[in-house]
Amino acid sequence: MSAPGSMASYIAVDIGSSYIKSAILDVDRRALLAVRREKTPAPLSTPAPLSGSGAGIVARRHETDAERIVGIVREMIDDHLTLRPEAQGVLLSTQMHGFVLAGRDGHAVTPYISWQDERCMEPVEDSLARTYLDLLRALVSEEDLAATGIGLKPGLAMCNVFHLLRHHVDVRREAGIRFCTLGSYIILRLTGEHACHLTNAAATGFADIRSGAWNRRLIEAAGCGTMSFPQIRCETEPAGWYRGSAAAGSVHIPIYPDIGDHQASVLGSLAVPQQDTVLTIGTAGIMSRLEEEYRPGAYEIRPFVGGLWLNTLTRLPGGRNLDVLADFVKDIGETIFGCQIEEAQLWSGLLQAADRADDRGRLEVSVGFFSNQRGVREGALLGVDATNLRIGPIVRGALDNMADIYVSLLEQLHGARPETTRRLMFSGGVLSRNKLLAELISQRSGIPGIWSPVQDEVFAGMYRVALLCSGRCRSYDETRRLMPESLD
Repeated sequence: MSAPGSMASYIAVDIGSSYIKSAILDVDRRALLAVRREKTPAPLSTPAPLSGSGAGIVARRHETDAERIVGIVREMIDDHLTLRPEAQGVLLSTQMHGFVLAGRDGHAVTPYISWQDERCMEPVEDSLARTYLDLLRALVSEEDLAATGIGLKPGLAMCNVFHLLRHHVDVRREAGIRFCTLGSYIILRLTGEHACHLTNAAATGFADIRSGAWNRRLIEAAGCGTMSFPQIRCETEPAGWYRGSAAAGSVHIPIYPDIGDHQASVLGSLAVPQQDTVLTIGTAGIMSRLEEEYRPGAYEIRPFVGGLWLNTLTRLPGGRNLDVLADFVKDIGETIFGCQIEEAQLWSGLLQAADRADDRGRLEVSVGFFSNQRGVREGALLGVDATNLRIGPIVRGALDNMADIYVSLLEQLHGARPETTRRLMFSGGVLSRNKLLAELISQRSGIPGIWSPVQDEVFAGMYRVALLCSGRCRSYDETRRLMPESLD
C-alpha cells in the first residue's frame, strides 16, 4: 500500500497464449502508460510418440519453454522500473489451466504444458476405448470433482500431469518437485517464493474452490502426492519480492499473485453481478455471468474476486470455426487463381457477402468442425440448391448457426432465471470485427447488447486491483467510480 499523499503506479504484465503484454498503471493520473507487447514464445516441436501408447495414437501437444517466458517477463519489469523506479508493485495475469513442474532449485524440469495440450485424451496402453482422462475419472469421487467447480476436461493441468507422470516415473520419484501454475512459476523464479492466486489454483483442477485450499485427495489420485503446491494468496497480498536488475536501479518491489486472465478480463469489463452476461469470442468462445451466491448448475463455477462467483460455459465455437470457411475460400484463390488474399481483406469481403445474403436462399450450416466443442453438431451444409451454393449464404448460415448456439447456451447458463439478465456484454477480437454476429445473438435472445467499455479488459481489471493494493479504494464496488473513461 502506498503512503498517504504519494503517487501510486503499478507494473501490469499479462501472459497470454499469443502475446505477453505489459504496461504501467498510473492510478492517480488514471492512465495506462508505456504499453509493450511481444509474441509469446512459440510452442516446442511436437515430441515423438511415446512408446507403448495405445495404438500409437498421440494427442495434441502444446509445450513452451517456461524459462523463455520468465525471461520476457523479467525484461519487461526491468524496463518499466527504469521509467518508474517508484512503482509500488507488479501485478500478473496469466493464461489458465496449464502447469510447470520445477525442481528443488526452482528451475523447470518440464516445459510449460498449456491448456491447449490434450495428451490426457490418448488411449491407455492396451486399450482403445479408455483414455487417461477416463482412467483418472475412475480414481476420484464425484464429490471431490464437484468441489473443483470445473470437473475434468481436456487441457486441464490435473489431467495432463496425470498422463505425464504415468510416462515419466523418474519425475514422479524425484524429491523436492514443485507443482506450479504458469504465474506461480514466474513468481518462483523472480522472488524465490512459491505462491499463486485462487483463480489459477482452481484452474488446475486441484483446488476446492469454496474452502480456497488444495484438495489432497485429488493431488494423490493424480500421482502428485510427493510434490509441494503453491501457497494460495489474496490478490492484494504480495506473493514475494523482486529485486530489479542493476540497470533498473536494483529496486526491491513486491509481486502480487497471478490472477487468471478470464477473471481479470471480466473484472475489467465492469460487468454488473446478476445482471450482465459477458460473451467473449476470440479463437474460441466463452460465456460468463457473475453471481453473489454459489449455485451449482450445468456450467463451470470459477472463483472470482470480492467474494463473487463466475458461472462459465467454455469450449464454445469461435473464430477458428469461421476460419475453416475462410481457409476454404483462400484455398480456392491460391489453387485455382494463384492469388494470395490478405486476411483482413478476405474477412471484409466474406462479411459483406454474408450481409447481402438473401433470406430466401438461406443455407443451413453447422459449424461443428472440431471435437469437444459445446452445443455444436457435426459440420455440414444442408438445404443446398442451384441458387444458394454461394459464399454469402454459406457465411451467413454459419453466423446464424453460431448465434443459435449461443442463444441456447444462454438458457443453460441462466438456469431457471433467464429474466435476470438485463444486458449482454460483447468482447473479443472476433466479435469486434463481426458486428453482424453480435446483432444476431442480441436479436434472437431478446436481450439488448452493449460493447465492453474498454479495449483491453485485462489491463482494466488489473487497474481495479491496483486501486485496492494502493489503498485508493477499499472495495471493488468503490473502484467503479475511479475507473477512467478510456484505458487504451
